[in-house]
Amino acid sequence: MPVAVDGEVVPADSAAVAEEAGLRYVTDASPGIRRRRRGKGFSYRDADGGPVSDGDRERIRALAIPPAWSDVWICPHPRGHLQATGRDAKGRKQYRYHDRWREVR
Repeated sequence: MPVAVDGEVVPADSAAVAEEAGLRYVTDASPGIRRRRRGKGFSYRDADGGPVSDGDRERIRALAIPPAWSDVWICPHPRGHLQATGRDAKGRKQYRYHDRWREVR
């Protein structure tokens, strides 16, 4: 039976698998960290528009989100099963998952 997560209906087994793996099932429809181009690099802002912590910046760097991606959303939770989404140069949606999620799925 499906369950609602962040206002989106998802298969119950996905949410259960995430929980069993010690992860939090999230969607990019929920508030997250946004990436904006700034000069030759990027700036990152939390859902309230504030700067992100040094720990979050390290986690974001480790995700290796391609600079060509646009409309980037980054999970605010380090244990979120989905860590980032964005659009590639051809407009296709791309995903970065938590390492643990890739192990169990």
